[in-house]
Amino acid sequence: MKRGTIIELTSLLDVILILMYLVLAAASSKADEARIKASEFDALNTRVKQLEEENEALSRKADVNSALRENCFVITLYVEKNNGSRMIVLENDALGTKNFDLTWENRLYARNALGADISQKVKKAFESGHQIVLIVFRYDRNEIYRKDYELVVSVVQTQKADSNVYYAEYDMGG
Repeated sequence: MKRGTIIELTSLLDVILILMYLVLAAASSKADEARIKASEFDALNTRVKQLEEENEALSRKADVNSALRENCFVITLYVEKNNGSRMIVLENDALGTKNFDLTWENRLYARNALGADISQKVKKAFESGHQIVLIVFRYDRNEIYRKDYELVVSVVQTQKADSNVYYAEYDMGG
């Protein structure tokens, strides 16, 4: 009898197994890359959500600020020292700045002039449609004289008789 040729497939099987291993290793590295990209995507997605929330909060704040500007009239007061002299400065974005010289001799005049000017500005604010007047007094407690502080506060207290006039102090000295 004639015997057929025997083909040895062991080496071919080794080659096929090596190729399958290489394919699986490549697929595994691509899966790792996909996991890394997915985690980066999640992190970026979280950051986008945070930025959207911040943007929404800022737009609400901008809306509040614009409503505040439309309805609130702000008057800022502070005492300024310049070359040994003192003056009370009254500021408003719409009406500008006005200075009142302050010496020990003219305190009563300065008080009356400041009171009259603030009253006039408050009246103009309500006539122009503002609903609230905010008087802000900024000072440095280490720099201001007690009598100057009391003068400004007494003038502002007379303005607070109107229920739509509010007062705030800001001590810049600490």
